Amino acid sequence: MHCIDNMERITLSTDIVMKMMNLYEFKGKEFYYHDVLESDLEYIQKQNIERETFFAYKLLGLDISENRVRLIIKKNSKTKSKDEILLSNIKRMFVLIHSNIKNFELTANSFLDLAKFIYNEVEDVRFASYQKLEQNTLLRERKTVYKRDDLRDLLHAYTRKMDSNEYEKTLLITNFFVDFLNTKCFKITDDRFLAYVALYIMLFKEGFELFKYISFFEILYNNQAQFNNAILHANFNWENGYSQTGPLHMLLVSEILKSYQIVEKLIRDYQYDNKLNKSDNIENTIIKAGDTFTKDEIRAKHPYVSESTINRTLQRLRDEGKIRPLSTGRSAKWLRVIPVTKKILPFEQLNIFGEEE
Repeated sequence: MHCIDNMERITLSTDIVMKMMNLYEFKGKEFYYHDVLESDLEYIQKQNIERETFFAYKLLGLDISENRVRLIIKKNSKTKSKDEILLSNIKRMFVLIHSNIKNFELTANSFLDLAKFIYNEVEDVRFASYQKLEQNTLLRERKTVYKRDDLRDLLHAYTRKMDSNEYEKTLLITNFFVDFLNTKCFKITDDRFLAYVALYIMLFKEGFELFKYISFFEILYNNQAQFNNAILHANFNWENGYSQTGPLHMLLVSEILKSYQIVEKLIRDYQYDNKLNKSDNIENTIIKAGDTFTKDEIRAKHPYVSESTINRTLQRLRDEGKIRPLSTGRSAKWLRVIPVTKKILPFEQLNIFGEEE
């Protein structure tokens, strides 16, 4: 029995109820986030898609050097191995999800097409099958049954319960994820990754649009041990219909809440940046930084300022004698010549790549 079919027995603790109330308070601000970031939304999503792809690469442990990863993700470099093809496919998948998620239909064929898209030229993806004993035949014949029907039934049950509005959405999505993972519908090497993609799609389709700005796969990568333990707990006794999905649901809600808090800080810093001259704001960051810094560090603190603006500011400050270069090349360091003042801590976004060429 699927978790989806057995949700009536689930009880929610006071702690998770309070977290969900907080979660939906943040979720109600999605339109506000979109309005604030709208002028730079295309750039922000492009940057986040690159982060999603990078952390998918880390999560999968693909055998690709980080230099090649950078070229494939940022430059769409020609692929040279199956792992590189998979990485390129994953980036294209994220682009499609971000641009066209509303048109993704919750059908077995849609998920088959998704799996084929991800593993194109990497694996021959097809529905898994099993042998079922015919009950009403004299010779007790066995029949080949394809798991397309199992996935179809799961999706029907999920859609029916979601449309009923009788169940909390994140709880329903969590139970769907556990069912999708355990049903093992496809013959592929890594069904965990595909289940994570399904989870990502369900969150997007139910309006958790914070993942336009925040990397969901970074959350998965940074919390691998916690997710693995929660999934192991949920998988235990799944076949008998007694899966315990509570810890996984609590973990998912907690991490989404943390992500909303990051978005709130991103919004504040974005609005602050927009009120100031961007070049002056970069100068202010340099003045309040340590004795040495790199352009990567400046870009991390001002993720939505263009490369040309950063370069012009560095050139101006060098000409004014406020900074000077200590080395050259992609990882060049700069020395701040002007005195140290009180340090500020603006929003920082991890720079997953080196300086752009």
